Amino acid sequence: MNPKTSSFQPEPPLPLPAPKKVGAGSEASDAKDLSIPSARELEQLFLLSQDMLCVADLDGHFKSVNPAFTQILGHSQAVLLTQPFLAFVHPDDQAATLAEIDKLRTGIPTLHFENRYRCDDGSYRWLAWMAIFSLEDKCLYAIARDITQRRQAEAEAQEQEQRIQLALQAAKLGAWQLDLLTQTLTISAQSKTDVGLPTDLTLTYTDWLNHIHADDRVLVREAVTQALANHTPYEAEYRVLWPDGSAHWILSVGQGVYDAEGQPLRLNGVTLDVTDHRHRSETLSHIAVGLSATIGDAFFQSLVEVLTEVLPIEYALIGELTPTQSLRVVAGWSEGQPLTLKDYALTHSPGSEVVGQQLRLYSQGVQQQFPQDEVLKQLQAESYAGVPLMDATGQALGLLAVISRQPFQDTQLIAEVLQIFAIRASSELERQRAALALQHQTERAQLFAELTLKIRQSLQLEDILRTVVTEVHRVLQADRVLIFQFWPEGSGGSVLQEAVSPGWSSVINESLRDDCFSSDYLRQYRDGRVYQLPNVDESNATSCLLDFLREFQVKSKLVIPLLCQSRLWGLLIAHQCAVPRHWLASEIELMQQLANQIGIALDQAALLERETQQRQELARSNEDLQQFAYVASHDLQEPLRMVTSYLQLLERRYQGQLDTTADEFIHYAVEGATRMQALIQALLRYSRLSTRTQPFQPVALPTVWQAALANLQLAIADCKAQVTCSPLPTVLGDATQLTQLLQNLLENALKFRRELPPKIHVQAVFENQHWRITVQDNGIGIAPEYCDRIFPIFQRLHTRAEYPGTGIGLALCKKIVEHHGGAIGVTAQLGQGSTFWFTLPAAPAHAAP
Repeated sequence: MNPKTSSFQPEPPLPLPAPKKVGAGSEASDAKDLSIPSARELEQLFLLSQDMLCVADLDGHFKSVNPAFTQILGHSQAVLLTQPFLAFVHPDDQAATLAEIDKLRTGIPTLHFENRYRCDDGSYRWLAWMAIFSLEDKCLYAIARDITQRRQAEAEAQEQEQRIQLALQAAKLGAWQLDLLTQTLTISAQSKTDVGLPTDLTLTYTDWLNHIHADDRVLVREAVTQALANHTPYEAEYRVLWPDGSAHWILSVGQGVYDAEGQPLRLNGVTLDVTDHRHRSETLSHIAVGLSATIGDAFFQSLVEVLTEVLPIEYALIGELTPTQSLRVVAGWSEGQPLTLKDYALTHSPGSEVVGQQLRLYSQGVQQQFPQDEVLKQLQAESYAGVPLMDATGQALGLLAVISRQPFQDTQLIAEVLQIFAIRASSELERQRAALALQHQTERAQLFAELTLKIRQSLQLEDILRTVVTEVHRVLQADRVLIFQFWPEGSGGSVLQEAVSPGWSSVINESLRDDCFSSDYLRQYRDGRVYQLPNVDESNATSCLLDFLREFQVKSKLVIPLLCQSRLWGLLIAHQCAVPRHWLASEIELMQQLANQIGIALDQAALLERETQQRQELARSNEDLQQFAYVASHDLQEPLRMVTSYLQLLERRYQGQLDTTADEFIHYAVEGATRMQALIQALLRYSRLSTRTQPFQPVALPTVWQAALANLQLAIADCKAQVTCSPLPTVLGDATQLTQLLQNLLENALKFRRELPPKIHVQAVFENQHWRITVQDNGIGIAPEYCDRIFPIFQRLHTRAEYPGTGIGLALCKKIVEHHGGAIGVTAQLGQGSTFWFTLPAAPAHAAP
């Protein structure tokens, strides 16, 4: 940094432009006779002069003043003539004014004298005087000129010069001026100091050039030449050699002064010693080069290693804040080897002042200021400097610190290096945190998805709860995760499931009484509110609950309520046992999402329990229904059959032997018994659809169609119906039920006919893996508003007198179709026939042709 060089080598002066030659010729002037002015002319000169003219006597009064006096000072002539002129002089100038008058009295004329005169408005104006004393008439004759503006300009210039000098001194800037015509160099004391020379030493321009490093002199000469030729500012950074042979860097800047024709007259400028700056730049460059080859996780370790080499300092470390507000060392270097990475608390440490603040620097005595810091004591630290690592939002991420056993020397360099590289370290730490957060987010999302899927697919509540505590324990890295269930009677609760880290006690099956929970806690939990406690020691919880937490070494906890059908079922709890912990928003959000899923699982479990009970009740009901069907088919039909037989016997034997009324009564009885027998048989068929079904198989609809036609052969022939059918497919179903389906629809078309012979057509169309079958007739039709009301059981649109039947036929059709997974409906217009349609699943090997 301080290279030695050879002895000075004199340099010739700069090739500066030659000064302009001024002509020396003179012109002869003819003497002219001057006549003495008349009294009238003198009076006019006195009155019209712009200068202030006056005559004063020896007693100190004006005898006469011209109008310029009254115009400039504002006083009237009477005031000026009646008061001593010394009364108008500024008090600070009166002594000098009297001394000047005494000189006049001795015959010494005043060629230039300045003082201040008071104006009529109280202000003062500066006047410059010329005066003589006449011994003949004992009077003072004087001329004054107003120089107030010049004096103000001089004062401002002097003040500006003082400010410039103060600024130069504060900035350690040296000032210099080079007269280009005479090659005279005027240089300030600071500039001489920058060259390592005594301040009282006189330097010529050649002397200055000879103190510049030989390798830099050409650079300086060219910079000066170019600046003057182009009328641009001059700037050069070069080395100067001190008498001890050391080299120091000087930054010199200047500006040329030119005449009206653009010829350079002077070069004014300043100098600044930038040796420290160059040293810092080289230091930073060295650090940057040292880090340029490192990427990824090696960056932090390379940074602390380079810091200890360059500054130089014994220890350097980078620490990251943990959720528990301790410091986790991510990289450290100590006297040529990496530091052991570990976590330590920031309490009673200078790191606590660094985090979240600006640079903190203790140049010496740091152990005395933080006597409880074991790390400083272990390292025998004398000085410490740390700077916070911040993210883009200003949130503290950690710190970058250096420690030394010796007092810091160049604290400014240390501060600059730390602040510069804190930006890079913050960026890298934020990037790594973002990557880790993304990884955790992915893990949490995966966990949430897996648990959600498990809940959707499984109703094993115990397995679900065990998985939740295990996975939350792993993802949150909590010391203990548990599920607490309140007892149904509301007298307390117990731990149902748990996942705990090694070294911490288990709380499984531990119980808490209801007096351990304040009404405020329970009210918050019932409202679904989260309760987090970063530090148990600062809690105002009930003594019972605090005793429980301290018994199991809990330092911090996070509690999420578990609600089942808006009822407080239990709590999902995470414990941190080693140190207090600040729970992150993302962690709370994950726990809430899982709690919601657990609530769904609880609802599903309750629903399953109710569904199981209902299924059991339904099974019992089906058994009762089957028993009823058996009773209806045997116990009810047998007496009904006997009643019907005897009524028919009465009708045959006594027909015409009784009166007309008796015959009518017997007919009604026989008809009613017959209708009741048909109704019971229809109900039996309807109930057997659910209780006596066969596994579905491929069914050829043409075969089913032929069976239905055979069953209705007499009815078709009786009404001379025309029944046609398009090709029918093979479907998946129950052949017996499908025969009943087609037979009921054909029978319905034959029953609800008009006076003309019925026409019925059946066809099939393939749609969306199903066959759509239509049965179209030319019967009486149905009003559109009644099309949806004909399928429920026992629903009729006509009286039995108009059209006989039980009201179960279409209901039976609907149940058959739905049992096959299809749908049924009708489109019709009153008096224009009807088209019944239904869908059936296609057989796998008999889909659309």
